[in-house]
Amino acid sequence: MIAKAKPLGTTDKIKKMLAQPAEPTAPQPTKPAAPKLPKSLAACADLLYTTQQARFALNKQAETLQAVEVAIRARFIEELRKESTGVAGKLARVSIETKTIVSTTDKVALRKWADAQIKKNPDQRDTWYKFNADSTAIKALWEAGKKVPGAERMHVPTVSLHKL
Repeated sequence: MIAKAKPLGTTDKIKKMLAQPAEPTAPQPTKPAAPKLPKSLAACADLLYTTQQARFALNKQAETLQAVEVAIRARFIEELRKESTGVAGKLARVSIETKTIVSTTDKVALRKWADAQIKKNPDQRDTWYKFNADSTAIKALWEAGKKVPGAERMHVPTVSLHKL
């Protein structure tokens, strides 16, 4: 005797969708296929709630994992800086690298300097008004030996992680 398969409940549908392994090497489709929705709006309401709760649970897990990752990176920075070498496990190698970032010391002086640069070359308005810690325009000027008033170099240790 052949047993009939029972219809999937809304939580079973979500668990089944989440259980399908993603293929990291396969090309990702530009748009995910639309999920098959229940016919009744009441069932859609239940599915929406269940889906939202599943997403909230995954976000909470992701936040927990991120906190662990931050703590591990901080430990590597603290302990490996003394040794100045890396460490390798079975899966990955970690080393500490120093990254140079732009630190703003005097915003008024930097803004005046940026305004003067824009007057010289109006096409670069976006370049000089969008400052951040990774400003490539200021770094390029530093490499050319020029000084930028109101900005200074700051060396920040970062964790470099490579799969073995």
